Amino acid sequence: MTRGFRGFPGVLARRWRTVAALALAGLLAGGVAALTASAAYEASTRVLYSPGGDGSAGSARERVRSYAGIVASPRFTAPVVRELRLDESPDAVAGRVRARAVPGTSLLDITVTHGDPHGAARLANAVAAEFGAQMAKLEGPARSRPAPVVAKRATPPGAPVSRDPVLTVLAGVFLGLCAGLVAALVRDRRDTAPRTVADLADATGLPVLGAVPYDPDTGRAPLACLGDPYGERAEAHRVIRAATGFARGGEGARLLVVTSALPGEGKSATAADLAAAFAEGGASVCLVEADLRRPRIAAACGLVREAGLTTVLIGRAELDEVLQRPAGGALSVLAAGPLPPNPAELLASERTARLLAELRARFDVVVLDTAPLLNVADTTGLLPSADGCLLAVRAGATPRARVAEAVAAVRAVGTPLAGAVLTMADLGSDRRYGYGNGRAAKDRPVRPEMALPHAGQPD
Repeated sequence: MTRGFRGFPGVLARRWRTVAALALAGLLAGGVAALTASAAYEASTRVLYSPGGDGSAGSARERVRSYAGIVASPRFTAPVVRELRLDESPDAVAGRVRARAVPGTSLLDITVTHGDPHGAARLANAVAAEFGAQMAKLEGPARSRPAPVVAKRATPPGAPVSRDPVLTVLAGVFLGLCAGLVAALVRDRRDTAPRTVADLADATGLPVLGAVPYDPDTGRAPLACLGDPYGERAEAHRVIRAATGFARGGEGARLLVVTSALPGEGKSATAADLAAAFAEGGASVCLVEADLRRPRIAAACGLVREAGLTTVLIGRAELDEVLQRPAGGALSVLAAGPLPPNPAELLASERTARLLAELRARFDVVVLDTAPLLNVADTTGLLPSADGCLLAVRAGATPRARVAEAVAAVRAVGTPLAGAVLTMADLGSDRRYGYGNGRAAKDRPVRPEMALPHAGQPD
């Protein structure tokens, strides 16, 4: 499956921090370069090459063009270094010499860059003199023959030729922006995590039952339907509840496993909020904290954690003795209880299957919060007892390959996949929920005993 096309404005919206950081780096680099750059002066001289003998004008022009390429070479600058007693190498001096044949003539322009104007003029004249000496040797001795090279003496320049510091800074910003745009495009190309409902549907091939928006007010409204019944997050889970009920032709999944590919994707929050949404709809619901590695629900809801699922499985308590009802509502919670040393084996045991069958008989809906699929084998042992599996995928965080592995793991067991949920989604201006009744979340009363991380934040 290929990724859907993402427009360039969308890339900028997602990666603006990268672009801004590199543009700022370019600004700083340009500023440093402008402050530390030393003044540079250029002195130029023009030499006329007129070979003696039968040398024609055309031949002279050809020779000048060929000589232009070797004037700025250590062959010419080595004698200059010795003559002027410079502290630089011939190669370094050659790097500051430019020679250009004037088109259609036998003239040669020699330009030298130096940090001192008088030094630039002196070096330019020395290079021109060395060029004349070299050409005289090539022409051969002839007392009556005029010198083959006539040079115009270079004078010290009056002003430096260094770049304008403002242009240097602007050039740094421009290069930083270019680098930022390239980096943003490369990062976006390599980023395979689904960010939208369409991305998730394409990545999984499953129906996407809903998208839970990121909610910064989680601490104030922990359980959507109970703590913030009018908010976008509550509406999102009602949509998921309705979609789950019709996911199997109207029959609905009575025992639903909620899991994820990796940790931190909001699966515990999705399970808790979805169970609360079912209970709000009038169903008798049991939320089972079946993640025996990192249980989060009981602690977040202020429930007793010392007794629960594992207590029943090892025969130290009866089911009715450990079921808890947060805030006395219709939702029953079976906490994880003491963490066992062998959670995968315990959850795959016959005792767990019998307990799940009992829960199925007593409640309309049973929602299991389970461990991530790709980290441990715990969830695989529970899937055969489930009527369906709901996969939570964190927007912009879970790679497509890992999502596909999770889907394949569920299908290998044979448990029907009810669908997928996009958690911590950035809905932007496309606000799908919160059609419009009720007060703002900040003005609604919140039940502090129902504090729970949800699908708007990591587990």
